[in-house]
Amino acid sequence: MKYFEKFGHFCSLKYDEKLENYLDNLTWFQYLITIDPSSPITTSFFNSHSAVVNGMKYHLKNYPNTIHPFSKLKFIIECIMSVIFLCGLIYTPLLYMYYIRKDDQDTFGNVPVIYTIKLACALDMILRFFTGRVDERNVEIILDKKGITRKYLCGLFIFDFMTNFPFFIGLLMNLNPHDPEFHIVKLTTLFRIVRLPSLLRYIQRLMMRFKIEDIYVQILKLLLCWLCLIHWAACLHMAPGIIMSKFHVGVRVNAWYENPIFQEKDSFSKYVICLFKGVKTILGTGYIKELQPIMYFDKIYSSVLAIVGRICLFVTLAYMYQLLRSCKSAELRYDEMMVQLNKYTSCNRLPKSTQVKLKNNYDYIFCKQFFNEREILETVSTQLRQEIMIHNTRQLVENSQFFENLPSSLIIRIISVLTIELYFENDVIYNVGDIGSSIFFITSGSVGFYSPSNKEVCHYNDGDYFGEMSFISDVDYRFCKAIALETTECYKLSREDFQHLVNSYPDLLQKVEALALERMENIFMLEEFSNTKSDDGYMSINQRRFFMQN
Repeated sequence: MKYFEKFGHFCSLKYDEKLENYLDNLTWFQYLITIDPSSPITTSFFNSHSAVVNGMKYHLKNYPNTIHPFSKLKFIIECIMSVIFLCGLIYTPLLYMYYIRKDDQDTFGNVPVIYTIKLACALDMILRFFTGRVDERNVEIILDKKGITRKYLCGLFIFDFMTNFPFFIGLLMNLNPHDPEFHIVKLTTLFRIVRLPSLLRYIQRLMMRFKIEDIYVQILKLLLCWLCLIHWAACLHMAPGIIMSKFHVGVRVNAWYENPIFQEKDSFSKYVICLFKGVKTILGTGYIKELQPIMYFDKIYSSVLAIVGRICLFVTLAYMYQLLRSCKSAELRYDEMMVQLNKYTSCNRLPKSTQVKLKNNYDYIFCKQFFNEREILETVSTQLRQEIMIHNTRQLVENSQFFENLPSSLIIRIISVLTIELYFENDVIYNVGDIGSSIFFITSGSVGFYSPSNKEVCHYNDGDYFGEMSFISDVDYRFCKAIALETTECYKLSREDFQHLVNSYPDLLQKVEALALERMENIFMLEEFSNTKSDDGYMSINQRRFFMQN
């Protein structure tokens, strides 16, 4: 399997015939709408290759007409809409920079640009009814049409509708610039600002593709928010007077923008003046003497902008302090662990490969964020600790054949005595002849098994278990070699704990014996089969799934 080649493992096995045919039969459109395994968002949501494949099968089987939120097509749409949203946030307030001159001529602005932005946003609205959503609160993916529609209608639909469709109606009706309805329609375009969080989210996902550190992403998002605030504040400086002049004739006479100093400038110079005026108002550094607010609506706008500017400034300082403080704290504690680890490895003169594995072990367990799981679990009640353990092992219990039809009381007892083990790519879990003292349950990852003749026979993935053969046979040593093909997380059940469980639940031993004997019957068949086949050693996955030489 090519997936494992990035870990340095060149697999000699072939794909399952059904899976290979299934992937070959996918159309180009299905490849676009289903899960993209190469996406960093996919790898952060799914723990292993097996989970990704199962997610693809579930999506295309049950919701073939829904665009998966982790698909290539969704990423392409987000890239396009990032440009559209950015253009909309820049151009929308510029509509009010088309100053109403003495002849009272006003327009909707550059109509082709407006049509392009509005049409793209309208298409995005339609696609949102066919695109899955990630429920971050419940950590699940919503793919059914009813759930998608309900989430969108209860969210940003009303703002998207108000931003786009009244404007189209105004263009089609060719409203008179003197009519108040003209400016009411124009005002609805200001709802575009609601899409700023969507733009920031799309940019964050784009940055994840390039593996840019999170702190830089947060700083970029903060910078975009400030640029948007300053741009909108500058462009809308004339909006109160322009709007009021259309509802109350004669109000424009004493407006600040009627000053000849401002009127004699070209469009770009006017924007620069408004930009300078907006920045000074936000930061509270005063006004331009010749362009001070005169009318009450200008004073109200400047006052509101000054208040908003102060609030945003304080929020930004607090956010930056919290961001730097949290990042620095996490880095310091993590760096402290790394310093101790480096001193330990240098004092013991460990080889380079072992040092790398130790560092990877810390990275995997702590995710580069320090926490003490033992202290956390020791401070909670027994019931809560049990709930946490059940939650952490829920996927294992759901996917593993070992736990099928077992009473819940027995399952709770089993998971309470499990211990976690972490193996990295090419780590040997056990060798031929090792004493079999444990059963292993794969939580995430893949394990390859090799016969005594060192021939690769099969793979086991998420939810599989192995190692039980030595518990029920007269010989307690291993008959095969097990190697981790990728970073693999396993739960281990010791022989002593297994015996205690069997004493309380005799049916457990009978079930394990039945499954183990069924596997044992296939050992000799597979050995004989592999000896009679060609050198490629191909066996169907159904045969391999029965095989386990422990």
